[in-house]
Amino acid sequence: MAFLEAVSESFRVYLVKGTSRSNDKLKPIHSRIARDLAEMLGDGYTVHSLGFGAGREKDIAGRYMDKKVDIAVFKGVRPVAGIAVKFVMRNYLQNSVNYFENMLGETANIRCNRVPYFQVFITFDHIPYFDLLLSDKT
Repeated sequence: MAFLEAVSESFRVYLVKGTSRSNDKLKPIHSRIARDLAEMLGDGYTVHSLGFGAGREKDIAGRYMDKKVDIAVFKGVRPVAGIAVKFVMRNYLQNSVNYFENMLGETANIRCNRVPYFQVFITFDHIPYFDLLLSDKT
């Protein structure tokens, strides 16, 4: 229930900001996941994300390049897992291939460096498509 409330809050922030480019909409979801992980893992682990702990993302070294990870779990100074969160607010059909190509690439990059990496992908059952005039074409 708390996760669904975080998704709702994220959407409310998106509506107020009027843009999907602001990272303010990510804080409710990222911090909820990070808080839950920190509670489950307990002492010995630190969880980093927007809106939780130090309030910022953390870099994890990949095989090809370092990646600033939405939610990073560390044991001491060693990264032990990463989680990316994608929340599609609009124009899914226009960007669907890019979502999955990017998700696959970042997952392969981190996992090839022997760090488990996961994706959380959130969509609505109806995602509006906005043209340049901002009219809903659905």
